[in-house]
Amino acid sequence: KKLYRLNFSRLKYGFGNDLHAMLSHLSTEVNQMINSEAYLLFLTGMAFLFVHELDAIQHHEWRFFFSLVPVSNSTAHRLFAAAHIPLFVFILWNVSLLWFQIGFDIFLIIHAALHVILRQHPQITFNNGFSRLWVFGGALIGFVHLIVLNIVLLL
Repeated sequence: KKLYRLNFSRLKYGFGNDLHAMLSHLSTEVNQMINSEAYLLFLTGMAFLFVHELDAIQHHEWRFFFSLVPVSNSTAHRLFAAAHIPLFVFILWNVSLLWFQIGFDIFLIIHAALHVILRQHPQITFNNGFSRLWVFGGALIGFVHLIVLNIVLLL
């Protein structure tokens, strides 16, 4: 499978036909990447994280993050939920960038490892199959996406 990257080395910077050629070439490469199976795999991993964040509201995850901050439970819940707006905007803004996809895949794997490490913490209550599916399924999808991108070398 071809790894799609934006290749600016072949493009001329200027006006007129050069600008049109640059935009046309860029559009073609972006469309190829977006229409690839690897991109669909990445979007699936991203969706797993988004569902996990919905599940985090159900499990009162803000109690873990705000345990050392002197705010009420209601305020902590609101801050936790509102903090996801810039987080989701950042993710959606960068979704088509290859470097971001690689970093996001690595994050999904590290995130799952943190859930394993913190599984006994009294304020982490993702102790059922439904919750684990989103955390560990996302990590697995991220790992497979890295393999598809030829980032992970299997020995």
